[in-house]
Formats: sequence, C-alpha cells, structure tokens
Amino acid sequence: PDQLAVAMPLPASSLSLLLLSPRRLAIPASICCYRQFQTSQSLNKNSGKPRLKTIPVSNASQRVARGSAAASAQALLNLTPEALKKKIEERNAAEAADPRRGRQPEAECHLRDLFEPRRLPLVEILRRHREFACPEMLDNPSGQLYATCLFDMTSVKQGKFMAPFSKVIRLPHALPESLVRQHTVIAFCSSPEMAEDLKAKGAMDAGGADLLGKLETGVYIQENFDYVICHPDFWPSLLKARKLLKDAMPAQKSPQISEDMESALMLYKYGIPAKLTQAGDLPDRAQCRVPFGLLDWPDYNLNENLSAIVTGLLNEKPKKSNREFIMSVSVTCPPSDELFLLDWKPYTIAADSSSTAAHTVAPDTADAVAASAS
Repeated sequence: PDQLAVAMPLPASSLSLLLLSPRRLAIPASICCYRQFQTSQSLNKNSGKPRLKTIPVSNASQRVARGSAAASAQALLNLTPEALKKKIEERNAAEAADPRRGRQPEAECHLRDLFEPRRLPLVEILRRHREFACPEMLDNPSGQLYATCLFDMTSVKQGKFMAPFSKVIRLPHALPESLVRQHTVIAFCSSPEMAEDLKAKGAMDAGGADLLGKLETGVYIQENFDYVICHPDFWPSLLKARKLLKDAMPAQKSPQISEDMESALMLYKYGIPAKLTQAGDLPDRAQCRVPFGLLDWPDYNLNENLSAIVTGLLNEKPKKSNREFIMSVSVTCPPSDELFLLDWKPYTIAADSSSTAAHTVAPDTADAVAASAS
C-alpha cells in the first residue's frame, strides 16, 4: 500500500504535491502517502513523462513509537542490577502512592476512576457482562470470556527473575472447535500396540524407530506438529532427534514425558496453552490471557474452567517463594472493553489442598466461590 501512485497529466516543468484523501478514497489513514512530481530535469528518458518520487509518511508516529520502545528495552538490558532494583522500587512506590488506593465507594453508582477497583466474585462479573451483552446493547449473548492473569516473576534469588513460561491446561469443559484449534501431536513409544491405540485416539502419528526415521528423512518437519509426547522407555532414543525437533523437543521432567500416554495425548491435543509474556518494561511482572468459556454457558461450567486455569498456573509458583505469585485476575468479554477484577482467593483452596496435574479441578472450588458471592 505504501507504493500507491496516481498518474496525472501535469506539465513536465511543474512541481506538484498530491495528497491522497483517506475519506474520499476510503483508504485507511495509516497507508496515506505523499507523492511529488519531479521537475523537467528528472524526466523519464524513455517515455518523457515526469517521474514520481515517493515520500512515504505513513505510520510515522508508529515508527517513532517502535523506535523509542526498542531503545528503552535496550536501555533496560544494559542496566546494572542495582539500577534495575531502583526502577522497580520507584514503580512500586508510585503505585503505593496512588490516591485511589484503599478508597471504596459507598454508593453503587460512582465514578470508577476515583476509587480502587473492587475484586468481584465470578457470578457478579458474569451478571455485569451479560447485562452489557443484551440484544439492546452489544447483542453478544455468546461472547467469549477471557481471563488475564498478572504474575510476580521475582525469583527466590535476590535480583533474579523467573523467565516467562508456557503451560498447557486441560479445561473440564472444552471450548467449541470453531473458537479453539485442536493441536497436532506426535507420540514416541516402543510398543506397536500403544502406537496404534494413540493413532486411533487422535495422534497425528505414533511409533518408535519408524517415526524417528520420518523425522530424519524430512517426512515430518517441526512446522507439521505442535507438540511431541514420549514414553520414558523411548526417551534415550529421542535424544538423537534433538537437533531435528529444535524448540519442540520436550524437557525430560515435563508432562510430555509420561508413562500415561493417553492422558498426555488428551492434555496436549485438547488443552489450552497459557503463554506468559512480559508485562510492561520491567522483568518482574508477566501476564497471560486465556479463554475459558462462553457467556451463555452455565455459571458452574465457567467456574470449573476458571478454577482449572488458576490452579494450574499456581502450581508453577516457586516452592520457596513467600510472595503472592498471582497478583490479579481480570475477566473480559470482547468486544466490550469492560474489565472486572476477579476475587480469585477462593481458587487457592484447590491449589493448596491438591498437588494434582494442571487439568484436575477440586470439586469444592465452585461451592467456595458461590459462597463468597452470596
């Protein structure tokens, strides 16, 4: 689009400036360009027509913003640990000095920007989103709900931070296939019977040395599949394909290496990936955004899915850390821009009382949230 040009029959000696109007031509403002006709000294020798000189001015502010963001990121990389610690302390002091901190409204109708956001139970958040999604307003009764979690990535070691991680979580109530893509999984195992069983249950391919040979000959490349699962008895042989699998190579202590291959297949084929990214400029905070259901689902189903997400992410908390790993959980329902903070403390009951896998949900979590709502 930046190469848009308009040829106009102007005299060769004229110097004109042409501005494409985004309103009249229905062109987004981000791709508008100036075009300048050259003087007669710059005539095209072959055709005798004036040559168009392109002066691209599209997205100039965006390029400046990207440049300044990259410069600030590079500056943070060059900071000493003491300087980085000072920046984090300054940010925390500014948040503590927020005049809204601790202020709660006395009336239900109030200016939201003047008070600290309240943490609401899930049933109240769903009620508010459904009110705004009614046919008279957004007309979005089946909108998709997202949970955005903010994490404190401070490590146990002073001055160190956890690296953003990615975790796959199996929801008790699966999202529709039209909204969430099923992942492709290849499975490595030594048993031919197990390989055939995994293929029948949804694996793209399964096997031992034969599947390894397909990787080596290029029948499968890394872009053909999303995840690799492996039985422990085949793990030593899989190490030979480390260079072929690259980023898809599973870690030895990850759930991808499991004796229960069927459960691993169900987790990575139908699970929801929760991928953390750095939140803001400083490395001590990260966030992830995970879908957990539709607005017209029963409250109990949505609560179970949300409990699975929070419980699974809390299991990644460093064992020796005394900090609050999850700082906040907010629930949104696009296209609405309303964001409500969730009272996620009741979900810690399932995380504290259970050391099960990420997709296991404690049955009493929904009752605890319902009790807090009442």
